[in-house]
Amino acid sequence: MSIFDKLGDIAEKAARPAQNVLTGYLQAKIRNTEANDALKANTLMRVGETLIGETIPNAIDAEKVRRTNYDNLVSQYGTNRF
Repeated sequence: MSIFDKLGDIAEKAARPAQNVLTGYLQAKIRNTEANDALKANTLMRVGETLIGETIPNAIDAEKVRRTNYDNLVSQYGTNRF
């Protein structure tokens, strides 16, 4: 075994702990990203349900009330004559 083979073995053994640390970091980063994506998906789903189930129907009802109030005022006072 030459000196270069021995140096190669030493370098490989020294690099293993750094490789393990890097691998662990990347695995943790991937799990964290997956968890954040799941949280965002859940949030978007709840926002969509609220929008469809509450916000839009409430806005439609409010517009109906405004239209009724406007029609009552027009029937009582007439249209704008300016």
